[in-house]
Amino acid sequence: MMAQEADRTIYDAGWQGTKVRWVARIFIPLGVPMMLGAIWALFDLRAVDGSLEPIGARIAIAALLFVTGFLCTVGMWIYLSIYPMRLQTSGDTIIMETARLIGSGRTILPISHFGSKTFHTGRIGAPGSLERRAGFRFDINTPFSTIAIAGWRLPMLIDHQGGGFDSGELRRLTSAAERARRNAQASASASDGKRSRRGRA
Repeated sequence: MMAQEADRTIYDAGWQGTKVRWVARIFIPLGVPMMLGAIWALFDLRAVDGSLEPIGARIAIAALLFVTGFLCTVGMWIYLSIYPMRLQTSGDTIIMETARLIGSGRTILPISHFGSKTFHTGRIGAPGSLERRAGFRFDINTPFSTIAIAGWRLPMLIDHQGGGFDSGELRRLTSAAERARRNAQASASASDGKRSRRGRA
């Protein structure tokens, strides 16, 4: 089957996407030994003298290792699935390219599946008094948007620090999606009306 050709690119994560890809390649494999280490900590974590550590300490350390490993592996895998490296239009569909541990993935979504877009500032800063005592400014600024996708439990994440972000194109995309949904609903209503009239005839 031939790959579907794209008309134009409306979003490209650029260098930011490359960083996300490499962070995932480090953290996803790292989480596996951490989760396995949780089993060791629970059943065989020993003190300096060779005796088993108290059960409470073993449970706490095992839980910490497992949760951290789970977030590294499963969390990053899920993150990659909702973080597009590139979005391209192709007729009435959107081609979404995502990163994988090796290579890239490609998902084709009908425009009508795109829902509302919500902007998030992603800004985190320390209180001014704390900054004055520390002697430096602490400020994280990672703006992003989320777009609801029909059939997805989690929204698509659009990184505003991506190299090819075009807010106008994304607004047009969500507007086109709303029109497509209204047209689909109108067509479905018309079909239901015709079937109803045939049934009464």
